[in-house]
Amino acid sequence: MSKKSRLKKENRRLERRLCRLEQRNRKLKKRMKRLARGLEERGRTIASLQRKLERRRSGAADTAPALRAAAGKGSPALQHRNAWQRHAFLRERYEEHQRGGCERQRARELANRDLIGRFGDEAGYTAEQLESILT
Repeated sequence: MSKKSRLKKENRRLERRLCRLEQRNRKLKKRMKRLARGLEERGRTIASLQRKLERRRSGAADTAPALRAAAGKGSPALQHRNAWQRHAFLRERYEEHQRGGCERQRARELANRDLIGRFGDEAGYTAEQLESILT
């Protein structure tokens, strides 16, 4: 085989390889654009959910004084219901802090702090009470 024919053959091989690489490059660019659009959509969704969460938290903060005022008043059934709401809130926050990676004792303390923030100082528990409630 002559040198010229080997060079032509090598040239064709390189052209085919270049064509495959260009195709792959185009596919990767399309994929990058698609992923970027998905990322932007997720960012918008996260922002929307954060706004929604902040609205709910601010709404909950607005109702906390009313709940505190009603806690000492009313029938035994109402008092029982309020106590049950506080307990359910405490349990929910405790489990949330544990899922977040906190140890049991720290999760109890944080849940109690959340409870006090939501329902007032009179709603808090001692460390012994928290241990018996959240076991």
